[in-house]
Amino acid sequence: MHTQSVLTILFAFLLVSTTVLANDASLNDGELSQDNRAKLLTLLSQDCFVAAEEAQWHKAIAELPHPAAEKILMKVIVQGAPNAIRLDTQQAAKSRYHRRNRYLQSDTGKAIENQTRQTLLAIDEMTYVNAALESVDLTFRENALLALGIIGTPASISALTAANLQTPSLQPLLKQTIQQLRDRKRQ
Repeated sequence: MHTQSVLTILFAFLLVSTTVLANDASLNDGELSQDNRAKLLTLLSQDCFVAAEEAQWHKAIAELPHPAAEKILMKVIVQGAPNAIRLDTQQAAKSRYHRRNRYLQSDTGKAIENQTRQTLLAIDEMTYVNAALESVDLTFRENALLALGIIGTPASISALTAANLQTPSLQPLLKQTIQQLRDRKRQ
């Protein structure tokens, strides 16, 4: 029952967030419809796949209008998650942080092994919130790179090189995307 209500809340959050994002001026270049922007941003927000879901994700990305979606993907690769998502993530992380600390200080939370409990309590709010923001940015950037490898044009190679992404965890995916674009250029 609890899991079902959490999933319902999460779905509602994603629906509202993607609607807000679809209207986000920084992502509205006039070339991609509001529905397609919402679809693209929903796809970029997904953070894990099983094989069947991955195939559906690839198919959904491939169905988007390529040149217009490509521009948004480049923005996400460079800037990370859109501001509306970052703000929602920040608020949610702050709320989770305070709920977690209240639990850890409650009688039930005190049953957790003391060293583990103390370690968790030692994490300050800013560190906790920043970790959540880094995670959402990384999810959006990784998915944008994957999507660009599916629908990007060879012209994106120079834009990716110019972006000079310094995030170490993105380097293998960046190289893979550039190789996919080079392979497409040869075809």
